[in-house]
Amino acid sequence: MKKNTVLIVILALFALIGFGLFFATQSKQDSIAQSQEKKLKDLENQMSQIEKDAQLALEAQEKATQEAMMAAEAQKMAEAKAAQEAAEKQALVKQLNDRLQIEARERREAELAQKELEATLLSLKEAQEAATARLAELESTQVEKSDTSDLRTKLTEQESEIAKLAEENEALKERQQVLLEKQVSTEESIIEAGGKIELPYPEIRSPNYKRRDALYFKQRISGGG
Repeated sequence: MKKNTVLIVILALFALIGFGLFFATQSKQDSIAQSQEKKLKDLENQMSQIEKDAQLALEAQEKATQEAMMAAEAQKMAEAKAAQEAAEKQALVKQLNDRLQIEARERREAELAQKELEATLLSLKEAQEAATARLAELESTQVEKSDTSDLRTKLTEQESEIAKLAEENEALKERQQVLLEKQVSTEESIIEAGGKIELPYPEIRSPNYKRRDALYFKQRISGGG
């Protein structure tokens, strides 16, 4: 009986040890499984983060490429606009210089015509003074009026011609002034447009030297030449 009890106790101890080993092994396996599962989840999270980072990097690259293309297009448009503005400015300056040459030439012609007219007026006045003096001389000798009628007629005609030429002279002076103002205005427009005044002959430039000097000073300041 005692032998059986001892055997049962021994068997029970083996059973307890076996169960202990089993549970210990199972616990270890569960721990390993949990650790592996955790590592797997960590790996999945890392892969997910890598995918997100890669997507963000791709989106950033696409955005940078798009912005670069937009910047290049904007630069291209700006250059095209600048080239167009430069061409328009050049065309405007040429047009103004062409107009300036016409205005300057017309003013010069009016100036020369007015000087010639003044010279004619001076000659007529001198002739009238001589005729008036001759008439006074004849009248002092008490000659007949019929002898001086031709001279009186001549004086009357001279007075009429002088009056007519004087009106023409004033009209030419006014025209010359108008043309001068137009010429100076065109010169200023050329400078304001950033161009250079181009007149082939100095004599047809504005005679107002102070204003002309001021214009060229303005031109140098603005970088027009």
